[in-house]
Amino acid sequence: WHYITLIRVRNGTNNVYIDGQVQDSEVSAYDVALDSEGSIFIGRDESGNSNWYFGGQMDEIRISSVERSQNWIETEYNNQNSPATFFSVSAQEQGKGPVGYWSFDNPSAGSGQGGTIYDESGQANNAVNFGATQVEESMCVSGKCLQFDGVDDYLQATENDSLDMDTAVS
Repeated sequence: WHYITLIRVRNGTNNVYIDGQVQDSEVSAYDVALDSEGSIFIGRDESGNSNWYFGGQMDEIRISSVERSQNWIETEYNNQNSPATFFSVSAQEQGKGPVGYWSFDNPSAGSGQGGTIYDESGQANNAVNFGATQVEESMCVSGKCLQFDGVDDYLQATENDSLDMDTAVS
């Protein structure tokens, strides 16, 4: 598995991190796209008249309203990669939690077309599943995950005050 983080900064530099290490600057938002009506697409990117779809598995998606530092991203990766060996003596970081968190563990997550992906952040930013299927826990990193076919599967959430993609997000 890989831990991928996108830092999207409005009118700034976008950075992609894979397994805690920065990969590229000035990149597009890869698998997260917005449309003119304020919908957020996960697993689908609209470019002109053709669509691009992600093929593979996703296990948990979080959107934060704060720009995370490289140290935070690397620490988060290390913690998830090897939780039994992770150790820190410093104080716990305090701050805003995610404004969108979809673990894909709820039963309706994998119901395919039109199923609801419940937001677990407390912000009620539920998403609609357009075709992705739920995969059993033995094939996922944590709990259940979703399989995207690379042809036409994606998730869609509606942007609102708490899920504002026009500002810096991680």
